[in-house]
Amino acid sequence: MNYGKNLVQAVNLAENSSVQLSTEPYYYSLHKLTTNGEIIFSHLKGRFKVYLVQGSLTVNDKYRLGHEGAALSLSGELKKINSFQSASIFLVVGIVDSAELTLEPVTHSPQSLKTVNKPWGYEIWLPDEKYCLKKIIIKQGHRTSLQYHQKKRETNLIYQGRVRLH
Repeated sequence: MNYGKNLVQAVNLAENSSVQLSTEPYYYSLHKLTTNGEIIFSHLKGRFKVYLVQGSLTVNDKYRLGHEGAALSLSGELKKINSFQSASIFLVVGIVDSAELTLEPVTHSPQSLKTVNKPWGYEIWLPDEKYCLKKIIIKQGHRTSLQYHQKKRETNLIYQGRVRLH
């Protein structure tokens, strides 16, 4: 359903499933794995962030994310992600690029992310040079300011709760 210039869709994740939310100009996908579940990514190269919503993950058999809100900034090829110890829900966001990228991966703890307080709640930022992943927490009964950008593209995923668009 379109609401103004916004595409609105419901997403229900089954166990061991993925939903690709966008591929252009940015890549967004939401995933849910059972304990010891695995997702193989085929030919996915670029600059990505893996953001752990719930559970614990291993990325490319090397990097562990063990706390909710932890994230990994990764440059190069995203090959596979495994859950361990518990079921996991996570986002993969980034820019697909076939060029060789040489940036070192960086693991971000929830405490190292930038928090921006707002009158209606707060935002947790995981910035990059070309895009920014934000977790937005809105206090119950509050509303944000009007969001309209001519040059920015935003994708909003309501993970928990309900929202009313005006």
